Amino acid sequence: MKNEGKKLIIALVDTLFLMASMGISIYLATHSYFVLRRFEWLARKHNESIGLCSLHRTEQNGVIPKYYNLQDGMPSNPIIDVSLELYEQNVLLDFK
Repeated sequence: MKNEGKKLIIALVDTLFLMASMGISIYLATHSYFVLRRFEWLARKHNESIGLCSLHRTEQNGVIPKYYNLQDGMPSNPIIDVSLELYEQNVLLDFK
């Protein structure tokens, strides 16, 4: 990820966090590991709850929601796990 992209992600998430701290409800759909990691960092730094709803497919019940608080850490999620794996592969390519 280019440096400008990192700065934009940080600015976006920080702005959304500020808006939420002023009482504005924010609903965001993302698969971005970096967006979620930034929210987690802000939640821990400011000791704030940031709710996360993650959808999971089950054979018995279809798609079900699971709820987390990013202040408690990043939950495991297959889509985010694949995103992180792809990022790590890309980093390795840069060193070859």
